[in-house]
Amino acid sequence: MQGLTMDDISLSIARNMFHLQVYESDGVRFEDLFSKIMYYKSPDFQQVKPYGNIGDRKNDGFIKGQGVYYQVYAPEDASNNVLAAVNKIKDDFEGLRDYWHDICPIKKYYFVLNDKYKGSLPQLHKELIVLQSDFNLIDTGVIVAKDLERELFNLPDDMIRSVVGHLPDIDHEEYMFVS
Repeated sequence: MQGLTMDDISLSIARNMFHLQVYESDGVRFEDLFSKIMYYKSPDFQQVKPYGNIGDRKNDGFIKGQGVYYQVYAPEDASNNVLAAVNKIKDDFEGLRDYWHDICPIKKYYFVLNDKYKGSLPQLHKELIVLQSDFNLIDTGVIVAKDLERELFNLPDDMIRSVVGHLPDIDHEEYMFVS
């Protein structure tokens, strides 16, 4: 790795490190990973942390000036309970709308799913399309790990490193190992 620019090997290592973070992240840990990428991608992004018994009012993050809202869902196995995920979309959107819509109108709504690179379920897309139609939203969608990876690796190298961590310098002998 020469200077501050990542070469192909360093990028490959960084991608593997990101994949590992995705696989190891459930719940709040994945939400924080998502938020860190979003802070770099969209400087106007605001993470909403739960507070006491009121929580985050079904808003894990938003971009106020654009009316874009994100709800993160990161169970251990997203494909294990489709009904729970569909209900989460419905219930969280209802709660989001009840509290946030009058503060900052909802124009776009995204369900961020830690699918652990398995893909999202068709029922989730259907539910979001129904919400888009019923509430006249500009856009809705499911954001999965591959989408976050694409966003991350379109950022400058220093931001990528900030998310994935220190990359080993493969030109130095101390980083060589045998498996």
